[in-house]
Amino acid sequence: MNKARARAKSWALFITLSLAVACSGERTAPTVPELSNQDAALVRAVEQAGGRVMIGFKNAGASRGVDAQGRVLASAASIAAGKAFLRTLELTIDYEFQKIPGVIVTIDPALVPTIRRHPNVDYLEVSTSGSWPVVRP
Repeated sequence: MNKARARAKSWALFITLSLAVACSGERTAPTVPELSNQDAALVRAVEQAGGRVMIGFKNAGASRGVDAQGRVLASAASIAAGKAFLRTLELTIDYEFQKIPGVIVTIDPALVPTIRRHPNVDYLEVSTSGSWPVVRP
């Protein structure tokens, strides 16, 4: 068997297993880490705002998603991974920014610690000003 055929079989097996896992229908509830004082204050603020928050994305392991000069540092793949993570929590993105790596979403305040600890999340802050039209990605 040549290398190309072996590689194709490996990919086919990988895709088959990935689809089997994705389609298994089994969902596990996200684990909620213990609240820090900062998380507790943010949870209260999110409750007061009706759950509407802005979430910014970054590359995993990076300190920020945008530098001090306003240049976007987060890759398209990291932004996509962050949005996919939010969808695994069964959240709907209300607004997706085009120039910055961030979204507006309405969340259950109990999810604050879980979202904040994701490696592609740069920040989570209450969205209190502005009227953001609902734009589905």
